[in-house]
Amino acid sequence: PIVAVLVAAAILGEPILLASLFGGVIILVGVWLVNRSGGSAETTS
Repeated sequence: PIVAVLVAAAILGEPILLASLFGGVIILVGVWLVNRSGGSAETTS
């Protein structure tokens, strides 16, 4: 989604809206929260 907004702005001239920026920030914070835990994940089968 973040790359799509940037490509649309660069190639198609689409405006980057505040809602798009806010959504990108939420995505990046979510990725950061998932990856910040230092513990190892235990898998069960």
